[in-house]
Amino acid sequence: MKKSPEIGCVAAGHLCEAWHAFRYGPATLAVVQAHLVIWNERESWISRQFALDYAVWFRLILPALVHVSRFLPLGGTSNHFDITYLRGAGGWDTFNVTEDADVGARLARPGMIAKCQHCFGRSGASIFLRRSGTKPSRVPRLGRTGHSLPMVNTQ
Repeated sequence: MKKSPEIGCVAAGHLCEAWHAFRYGPATLAVVQAHLVIWNERESWISRQFALDYAVWFRLILPALVHVSRFLPLGGTSNHFDITYLRGAGGWDTFNVTEDADVGARLARPGMIAKCQHCFGRSGASIFLRRSGTKPSRVPRLGRTGHSLPMVNTQ
């Protein structure tokens, strides 16, 4: 793997790709998001369905949205922000389970640009239908407060 002499990291990594996107991309680039890939798609029928859903979403739908508009409904994966634009959009509400998609809309409204990264993050899918409801979801459940992923509050 090739190393970037300027920041000393592997060129295929999330941070290097995001750094290059912000450094060499348009001045209005506000966020870069990595694809999310299911790593255990061969374990069961339900895990294959999750893998198919994620593949369609991250490899087809999101890139198409970015191509035809500025709007990118961000997901709970590897998102890299220009902090100035994130603060200008009102920051991040750590207790809002749909905050990532909401921030994507708030950034697009004033004309900021989003980009999909080529690199990807990995996630494990539920392998049993009964347990599939334990994965993070945008559907609020009784007794659930806040977001299941650690987020940074920029306000």
